[in-house]
Order: sequence, then structure tokens, then C-alpha cells
Amino acid sequence: MRRRIRLLLVLIGFVAGLLHHRAAVAVPPQWSPTEILSSGGSVGDVASVSVAAFGSNVYVVWSDARLGARRLFLRQSVDFGATWGAEELIPTPAGTHIEPSIVANAQTLFLAWTFRESSTNSDIWHMRRTASGWGAPVRVSVSGNASAPSIARTRAFPETIAVAFERGATGQRQIVIAY
Repeated sequence: MRRRIRLLLVLIGFVAGLLHHRAAVAVPPQWSPTEILSSGGSVGDVASVSVAAFGSNVYVVWSDARLGARRLFLRQSVDFGATWGAEELIPTPAGTHIEPSIVANAQTLFLAWTFRESSTNSDIWHMRRTASGWGAPVRVSVSGNASAPSIARTRAFPETIAVAFERGATGQRQIVIAY
């Protein structure tokens, strides 16, 4: 019995302040035309993008300043990136939200990001999205000087979520991991 391998490659980039994507499904890759994923309007509105896939689902989260302070937005495809659902504003507390990092399993999307409550105070936060919606945001770091989160999950039972991030003042940065 021959098994077909379906490869999905997603290229994410910024052009004129908008988030674009191209997908390739096949071996070797055959790239689709570029498609705009964000509806932000000004150059510099969109930044800090993260992409995750599980099965035929593809998720893209980015930071966008179109509403004033940077907020996080999500788009999801259920068909390997062929079509995309509407933009979703992720329900986060008031403040500046940057540097999203996402990972997914069959039922849950896991999100970590940097939340700047002020110009001198930033921490790493985490949320989960299931079929019933977004859970409450949870603070991962408590240093007040954290950034650059990267989230990962184990595939073995029991599933574990880990968030690694930078902490400390410039010149004294540490890498920290939380489970």
C-alpha cells in the first residue's frame, strides 16, 4: 500500500504593513499566489507573527496596532491554508501585546506572548483556545522584564506545555523555561 505524503509549507511575510501568506502543498513545493491575511491598513501596523499547524488546521497569530495599542489577532484555516476564516481579535487585557508564539494539538491552540503593561514592565502570558473559546489569560513570568516567548508541547502522555523566554535587564539576560 502506497501512502501519499501531503506537505504544507507556509511562508508568512509583511508587505506594506499587511500580513501576507503563500502556501505550498505537494512534494516538491508548488507555491500558491500571495494572499493577504490581515486587514490592518498602515505600514508598520502588523508585526510579530507566529504560525502553527496540526492535521489540516493552520493557525496564524500576529500583533497589530490598528486599534491603537498592539493587540493580537488570529486567523485559522481548516483545509491546509486553501481558505481562511475571518480575523479574530484575541481577548486580552488592556495594554500592548507583542511577540506571540503558538502551538496546537487536535483540540487546543496554545498561545504565549509578551504583555507590556507599561514601558518598563513586561511579562509573558499564556492562554488556551478550545472549541468553547478562549480561556482566561495566565501570567507565566513575574519578573516585570520578560520578552521573546517560545511555546512548545510534548506529544507524549501526559501532554506538557513549556514556555521559554528571556528575562532580565539588557546585558544580563537569562533564558528561562516554565512548565
